Amino acid sequence: MRTRIRRALLGYVFLLAGCEDDPNAGPNWEVEADAKATAEHPLGGFWKSESCAPDFGLAIGPMEEGKYYVSFCGPGGCFAKGTYRPVTSIYGDDKYRVESKDAIEVAGADGFSKYVRCPGRAVKKPS
Repeated sequence: MRTRIRRALLGYVFLLAGCEDDPNAGPNWEVEADAKATAEHPLGGFWKSESCAPDFGLAIGPMEEGKYYVSFCGPGGCFAKGTYRPVTSIYGDDKYRVESKDAIEVAGADGFSKYVRCPGRAVKKPS
């Protein structure tokens, strides 16, 4: 549990460092904007651990056919597609467990963590 919190805080600090006046106009803004569920990529969306309250989470979006990017996003922006975690099919990948269309588990250094689908944040292109 401590490792997961430490990782989240480090990611948060990293992304906050790039934050300017607008928390929704950080680096790689398109990562979260592109994270949408489609018929071909039903797990697309914004996912948060256990609660939709924190202002950070995982953007899961489409890559090539049947594959997804999984990026950490916080107030300062998101990791670039394919840099936070390897591109994956999620289904059949032993680092992910799909519980339902709105609940998944993601493997980390301290075991699996549960994530739930949450409404995305308002994301806009920086000026």
